Amino acid sequence: MIRLLTLGLFLSACPLLEAQSIAIDKKEFNSLQVAINKAKPGDIIQIRGIHVGSVKLNKKGITLKGENPDKDGITGNQGSVISADGAYGAESLTIENLTISNGSALGAPGGGIMLKRVKGKSTLNNLIIQRNRTDKVGGGIMIVASRVTVENCWIHENFANRSGGGIALQSGNASDSDIVIRNTVISSNISENHGGAIYVNGNPKWGDKKQLFLAMENSILAYNSTSKKGGAMFIRSAKHLNKNIANVKVNVNHITVAYNRTIHEKEGLPGIAFFGDQGYEPEFALSNSMVVSNGGPKEPDLNFVKSKVMQNEANIFGKVTGMKVSNVDMTHSRVVSDITQIGLSDKLTKVSGKLPVLKLMSGSVAIDNADTNSSLKEDINGNPRSKADIGAVEVN
Repeated sequence: MIRLLTLGLFLSACPLLEAQSIAIDKKEFNSLQVAINKAKPGDIIQIRGIHVGSVKLNKKGITLKGENPDKDGITGNQGSVISADGAYGAESLTIENLTISNGSALGAPGGGIMLKRVKGKSTLNNLIIQRNRTDKVGGGIMIVASRVTVENCWIHENFANRSGGGIALQSGNASDSDIVIRNTVISSNISENHGGAIYVNGNPKWGDKKQLFLAMENSILAYNSTSKKGGAMFIRSAKHLNKNIANVKVNVNHITVAYNRTIHEKEGLPGIAFFGDQGYEPEFALSNSMVVSNGGPKEPDLNFVKSKVMQNEANIFGKVTGMKVSNVDMTHSRVVSDITQIGLSDKLTKVSGKLPVLKLMSGSVAIDNADTNSSLKEDINGNPRSKADIGAVEVN
C-alpha cells in the first residue's frame, strides 16, 4: 500500500508560501528528515513550499515530490542538499517537481544531489537544480555507481571547484553505472578543472572494474564554462580490468551543444573533449546533434582525439579537430562555419511551464535534416517531430 506523506513548512521571509505540515497517515512531524526516517517502501513524501536544511535519503523505494518546482523545493545550508548512499540502505529513489538549491558541499562531492552506490533504479524528474556548489566534483549532481534517469530538469548556475559544474558521473567498483539524461537543459554552470556542464569519469583505480554507460537525448548544454578542458563535456575512460576494454560508453541523440567556453586556457577545448589511454579511449556515438559556436574562432567545438567514435550520423559541427587521428567518418555529417547557416538563437528562451531552449531560426541547415531512422518522435519539450530537425528543438 502506498502511503502519502505531506511535508509543509512556514517561512515568514517567503510570502509565496502557505502554512504547512508534515504528516504520515495523519501523524504530523516537524521536519523532512524525520518524515524520511519514518517512511516505508512505496511512501510518497509531498513537499509544499521551501524546506530549509540538508537531508539524507538512505531509504528504499520512497519518493520526494513537490507540486511545482517554481514554488516547492529544498534549500541547503551545509553539505549536499540531498544525499543517498546504498551502503546505508538507499535504493530505488524518486525525486520530482522540486527546486534543489544552495547546497554547499565542502570536502565532499555533489553540492545539490549526491547519489552513491544507490541500488535499483532511481529517477530525478522535473527538477530545477540551481546555485549549488562543491569544492570537489559535481556542483549540481554527483552520481557514483548507480542507475539513474535524469529527465525534464533544468540544471544551472552550479559550481564545482574541480570538475563537473553541472553534473559529475563516476564509475565505481560497487556496480556498473547506467545513466540516462533526457529532456534536460544544463546551462551556466562552472568548473575549475574539466567539464563545465558534464564530467564523465571512468575513475582509474577506484572504478576500473565496472562500466559507465551514459545515454543522452533531447538535451541542451549551453553557456557552461571550465578553466581547462570540455566547457560542455569532458569524457574520460579507464581500462576495464575485467574485460580489457574501455569502461566508458556515451551515446547521444538530438542534443544541442552551444556557447560553452574555457576560461583560462588560450585556444582550449570549449565544447566536447575526451581522454583515455591508447586502445582504451571512451566509446562515443553521436546522432542528430548540433555542436556549434563554442569558444573563440580558433577553438574546436569538438575534438575527437582520445575518443573511439562508434557512430557519427546527421550531425552539424562548427569547428572540429582530430577526425583523421580518430578515423572519424564524416560522410553523413557536416561542418558549417557560417553562423547564419547554423541559424541558432543565442538566448535561452523560456516558455511558461516548459524548459528554456535555444530556438532554431528560419533557414537553419538543421531544419528537416535529421536521420529519419534514428530521430526521436518528440523534442525536448514534447513537441512532435515531423521530418525531424537536428538538435534538441523542433521547429513547428
